[in-house]
Amino acid sequence: MTDGYLIVGGDLEEIWNPAEDFDYLPDSWLRETRAGRVPDSKKRPFFPIKLYFDETGRCSETETLKWWGWFMRAPLLFDPTGGVFYDTKTNEGTKLTQLGSEGRSTSTTITTYSILHQLNDAGYHPKDQKLLSFTDNRQDAALQAGHFNDFVQVVQLRAGIHKALKDAPLNVLTYATLGEAVFNALGLPFLEFANRNEEPSLATVRRSFEQCFQNYLVYRAIADLRRSWRIILPNLEQCALLNIEYQDLSDVAGEDAFWADLPLVNALDKNARTDFLTTILDFFRLE
Repeated sequence: MTDGYLIVGGDLEEIWNPAEDFDYLPDSWLRETRAGRVPDSKKRPFFPIKLYFDETGRCSETETLKWWGWFMRAPLLFDPTGGVFYDTKTNEGTKLTQLGSEGRSTSTTITTYSILHQLNDAGYHPKDQKLLSFTDNRQDAALQAGHFNDFVQVVQLRAGIHKALKDAPLNVLTYATLGEAVFNALGLPFLEFANRNEEPSLATVRRSFEQCFQNYLVYRAIADLRRSWRIILPNLEQCALLNIEYQDLSDVAGEDAFWADLPLVNALDKNARTDFLTTILDFFRLE
């Protein structure tokens, strides 16, 4: 047996189905035969292999054991769970993370958050929900404080976006409704987001502050949906908690006259053309 990775859990038949998923692989990975497309001999060892295993560590490709999963030989060249392909020169550590690689700052932040959360659940007054930490220099203290503040702000923003989506009609938000929806979902008191010591008496002044904050929330939400390389804080799209779609894209893709002068694309049907355009737009949006 060689080194590699084992994919377990979920619907394993959906994760990798050789009868259907070959169409999503690069042409260089396959070769044409009379029987159809088959894996190239050089790439075949890196395809998922059905591997049976049990709690004692026994494993076999032929003998049926208690559990099974897809085994993928190292180096990992593609991820069947997300459809991502990797260059052969890419370091393994950038593809997958290991338990224990989160770092001391993250561990301290998560521990601190857990303690404060339990103090809140225990009924302590917000002013009494405190944690005393010791460090040997001011630089480390400032780093940890910044790390914790960033964590709380990111989690609070994403919780607001997620709640706004759940409360929105048909669970759909657009650019026009995003800011107000997230603002209402967060429910922050006026003095927590406005740079004032007291609430204004004029409603028009209050509305101007609220509108400014809503515009800021739109910017923060869109910025947070960029491709995130935070190992421990993947964004909502990467966690499959929301989907990004492009307004009217299906209608535009279905108008054959628009694509008549564009080779290859004009030969696609509506669904294939929509998938093609979505892939291109996703690339520009994420990169």
